[in-house]
Amino acid sequence: MVGYLDLEGTYAWQPQFQKLAFFRLVPSFSGLKYLSTPFTLRRWEKLVRSFPGKLFFLGEGSYHHLSLSLLARRAGEGPLCLLVCDRHLDSFPAPEGYITCGSWLNSALRLPGVRKVIVLGCEEEPPEKPKTIVLLSPAAWQYWFRHDPRLITALIPTTRVYLSLDKDVLELGGGSWGKGKVPVSFFFSFLHWLLRRYQLVGMDVCGEPVPRHPWPTFTEKEVIAEHERVNLALCHLVARSLPSRKHRVRAS
Repeated sequence: MVGYLDLEGTYAWQPQFQKLAFFRLVPSFSGLKYLSTPFTLRRWEKLVRSFPGKLFFLGEGSYHHLSLSLLARRAGEGPLCLLVCDRHLDSFPAPEGYITCGSWLNSALRLPGVRKVIVLGCEEEPPEKPKTIVLLSPAAWQYWFRHDPRLITALIPTTRVYLSLDKDVLELGGGSWGKGKVPVSFFFSFLHWLLRRYQLVGMDVCGEPVPRHPWPTFTEKEVIAEHERVNLALCHLVARSLPSRKHRVRAS
């Protein structure tokens, strides 16, 4: 089953994707974009608990910290390794009392079941980062995988993996947080390899393009269509079964 967060009309211009993603979450509360309080995240966690599948789309990259609730549920079922494909390292300090889309990895590291965090395709390394986070640049990730995948295997300590993809790591463009240096074809080769060798217990995806106005321009439509093709490929590859009817949940 595939689910998605329906905010800001992010997927309104992806009709084929909406046909596949039957589980639609519509929060009626605010405070989810960019940064959230623990109280708001608990409300989000309660809402997303109703999603029984393992592939969930979060929309624009500013909602990446909502991965935490999806990750926590899977980490509570047993030890796992968190793989994050992202051109940014989301382990920066957050304002007191908040978790942000740029700090959520700090909270992920504290989850009991998370044995290791590996960030693939990262283009930045701050002066200080948690020692338990391993970074691979776009060049290193591609070189290691193409020449000796055992180097990546040696980094992953568990058979269970959770994958969090921010599409800003890919050579797609159109997102709010820039364009990455990882070819889409390479990412799918890596994902095929990962699915053959590990148990993928969950996956979330963010980094969708959002039109600047209510109606996208011709260029924006082309970018959105390219992102939709990636989303459809992820649905077909990762999701094993899809229900036959729409499921819409609204939070109070």
